Amino acid sequence: MRLRPEFVTIENAVKVFALGGTNLFNLIKEGRIKTVLLRRPGNSSGRRLIFVPSLREFLMKNLQ
Repeated sequence: MRLRPEFVTIENAVKVFALGGTNLFNLIKEGRIKTVLLRRPGNSSGRRLIFVPSLREFLMKNLQ
């Protein structure tokens, strides 16, 4: 049985979906895919995870 995660790191999204990191960051900045930022209170950095269903939906909308 293969698990299909709901969230992936940007690094994993680059590998799985064959998108460039810069492209993904632009999609995030434009609000076209959903993400969550996990960080401890008071920290300025953390781990950003991409919500996979939003990425799949974006790709399907751009299917030609």
